[in-house]
Amino acid sequence: MTKKYELEEDHIIFAGKVLHRIRATKDIIFAKKGDKGGFIESERNLSQDGQCWIADDAKVFDNALVENDAIVYQRATISDHATISDYARISGSAQVRDYARIVDVANVNGEAEIRDGVLVHGCAKVTDHARLFGECEVGGRGTIGGRVYINAHARFVGDYNIRDYRDYLIVGPIGRMGNFLTVITRTGMTVIGNFEGSLNELEREARERNQKDCLNLLTGIRNVVERRQKEIEEE
Repeated sequence: MTKKYELEEDHIIFAGKVLHRIRATKDIIFAKKGDKGGFIESERNLSQDGQCWIADDAKVFDNALVENDAIVYQRATISDHATISDYARISGSAQVRDYARIVDVANVNGEAEIRDGVLVHGCAKVTDHARLFGECEVGGRGTIGGRVYINAHARFVGDYNIRDYRDYLIVGPIGRMGNFLTVITRTGMTVIGNFEGSLNELEREARERNQKDCLNLLTGIRNVVERRQKEIEEE
């Protein structure tokens, strides 16, 4: 197999690591033969297969990996054991680290920070100054931005636009399984465990299964969601 890039002698010191600029050795979607790219610590950071690329002054190091047809560009940094796969796009000054995974056609940009075991997938977008930590899962076709800080086992699915704390509600752990419940304020979409639906549907299912822990919380959850919906409408 012909390698698509090589490491140049041109290098920088970043976060205590020696990072080398890459240069394309053949034409791919994101670069022409001879084009210079971003910086990596070693070939373990950028797959020689597929169309994946690191451009501009983006940096990928430690055991982080960019693979498939993903691209990291501008000033983004990927480190630790993070993985950028499929057709994902990372740009701006975004940071992805720890064991975070960005897959499918997900997009992370701005000054967003993704850490720990966060998974961003589907057509989801994380932007601005958003911070995602813990075991958060962000999917669907929504956007998380503003200065939102989420550090929980939250799950976002479907359509949503999270800009501040009023746009969502996270409650947990709930019950013996320790599940976390996520509600999208504007739409009422509710996610807990394998359930995805409205609060009414969740209540009906909880009654059928006699899940008292969940039922006891629903009245309070409804009150908070309705209050936040009203605040949003009055803006």
